[in-house]
Amino acid sequence: MDETTNGRRKAIVTKQPHGDADSIELRNWATPSSSSKEGSASNHNRRIQRALQDLQGVDEINIRQTLETIGSSCTGSNAYHLVTREGDVLLNAFEETTCCSRCWCGPARSFRMSIQNAESEEILQVVRPHRCDACCCPCCLMKSMVQTPGGYVLGYTKQNWSLCGAVFTIINRNGHRIAGMESPCCPCRCCTNIDISILSRNGEEGAVTKRWGGRKHNTNMDHEFFVLNFPSGTDLQTKGLLLGSAFLVDYMFFEMT
Repeated sequence: MDETTNGRRKAIVTKQPHGDADSIELRNWATPSSSSKEGSASNHNRRIQRALQDLQGVDEINIRQTLETIGSSCTGSNAYHLVTREGDVLLNAFEETTCCSRCWCGPARSFRMSIQNAESEEILQVVRPHRCDACCCPCCLMKSMVQTPGGYVLGYTKQNWSLCGAVFTIINRNGHRIAGMESPCCPCRCCTNIDISILSRNGEEGAVTKRWGGRKHNTNMDHEFFVLNFPSGTDLQTKGLLLGSAFLVDYMFFEMT
């Protein structure tokens, strides 16, 4: 979300090894906490390990949109519970966007997703700017960034132009490819599962899957339940990046409001 304070946009101040235009645009959409401070990469890594410790040993996360935010109005924002296969709530996620973005841009809107632990402490931010949801616009492809509340960037998910389905590259903060994702050629949003495959650089496979939950009596939307399966051997930082990737493809393929 693009917030302002006294007429000035908040922008993170952090040094990045690769200051390309894509990265600069994404960082301008971020809204870090006022306590943001520079530190060594090793210190950031230790803090990230502690923040994401709830994901240790977890190979699957079920992401469920809360009922009160399904089909919410212009002034509402989506909220999600991230739960284990056994049904234990690990994390919560809360969308921050504007009424105009939600009304005029729909699923292609910009947002900042705040991912919080059980103590309501923010551990990650997923940031996505406005984008055009059309394959005929190769100059305006989808992208997202994952960072800590202090502005330390974990990495990015970037869509590659493709005629058949959507193809994504997931890179870390140093610009190294750590995984890729690919959707079916013609994904259907209704009455069926959708599998977005994940392939790690080690050749291990995972997926983001929309689970068809059946037609509801009070709503025709079924996009509120999707599943993230991590590739085998995924480390904690990569799990954080894949969480951001899951929310990006959720809005591209599953979100309808």
